[in-house]
Amino acid sequence: MRVSYQVAPVGPVSLIGRQAGDDLQEFQTKAGDRLLMGASGLVPAVDMFQAAEQENRIFTWILRILGIVVMWAGWYLVLRPIAVVGDLVPFIGSVLAAGAGIAAFLLTAATAPVVMAIAWLWYRPLLSIGLIAAGGAVAYGIRVLAHRKAARVPALAVATGSAPA
Repeated sequence: MRVSYQVAPVGPVSLIGRQAGDDLQEFQTKAGDRLLMGASGLVPAVDMFQAAEQENRIFTWILRILGIVVMWAGWYLVLRPIAVVGDLVPFIGSVLAAGAGIAAFLLTAATAPVVMAIAWLWYRPLLSIGLIAAGGAVAYGIRVLAHRKAARVPALAVATGSAPA
C-alpha cells in the first residue's frame, strides 16, 4: 500500500472516489481497480481521467524502455567473458567488447518483442499472438532468403568458371 500526503492550497478541489458518510473512500470498479483521485481547482472528471491515463501511458513506456536496457545489459554480461578472454591481446579485447555490445543489442532487438508479446498474452491475446506470428514470419522469411542466397552463390561461381575444382 502506498500512502502519500500533499498540502493542497485553499480553494475548490476536484475529487473522484466514493462518499461514505463524511469521508471519501476508494471507488471499486467492475474491473477490480480502485479509484481515488484529487486535483486542485474545478477540474472536469473527463480531464482527470485523461490525465491519469496519460500518466499511466508514460509510466508504461518508461518501464518498457527500462526493461529493454536491462535486457541489453543482461545479454552484454553473458557475452562479456568472450571480451575478457580477448584481453590477453589488448586491441583484440576492445574489439571483442564492442562486438559483444553490438551482439547484445541484436539479441535484445530479437528477444525483447517476443518477451513483450508473451507478457501481453493474458491481457491482449490477439495482439500477442499476432506479434508472435509476425515475428515468426519475419524470421522464416530471413531464413528462406539466406538459403536462397547461399544456393545462388555456388551457382554463380560455376557460371563464371571460378568454382573450386
